[in-house]
Amino acid sequence: MGRHLFSSLRARLVALVLLAGIPAFGILLHSANVRRQQAVNAAHKEILALVRFAASETGHLIDSARSLLVHLARLPEMHGGDTAACAARLSDCLKHDPRFVNIGVIGLDGRVVVSAVPSDEPTDLSGHPFFQAALESDGFLFGHYRVGRVMGKPSFNFVLPVRDEAGTLKSLLFATQEIAPLQSI
Repeated sequence: MGRHLFSSLRARLVALVLLAGIPAFGILLHSANVRRQQAVNAAHKEILALVRFAASETGHLIDSARSLLVHLARLPEMHGGDTAACAARLSDCLKHDPRFVNIGVIGLDGRVVVSAVPSDEPTDLSGHPFFQAALESDGFLFGHYRVGRVMGKPSFNFVLPVRDEAGTLKSLLFATQEIAPLQSI
């Protein structure tokens, strides 16, 4: 039966065309695989560049928050007990730095003493892990993701302990960064 299959000219021509098409089909598959691999490599490069950019932007944000809080900690309004003057200074800082949604002072009892964004109710942060960590810290910290009580937005806090000349802890300065601007990075 095998001899009869290729006995006609038509069957031989069909077999020849099919045999000639196999290498072309192989080249087509190989070419598609190469293009797919190039696309994957390009996507990896783009993702790596995006991650590096996001890390850089986040680093700049952390540095700017640290600089802001260190600067504020040096101002007399943060140490004098005049909450109105302190609130005015914090409000002015907030107006000039739109990256943050709130800036304030937390007392050693965990209550927000002064906030650039006024709240109708007293805010007690004594139960938050970042507050406890800030009390034990000698320097700048930033907290975990949370939905803020005053602003009601997903955010995280930067915190700096404020000490007097003798090194005694007096209060904590905080700056709150909303998560939404980071999502646009």
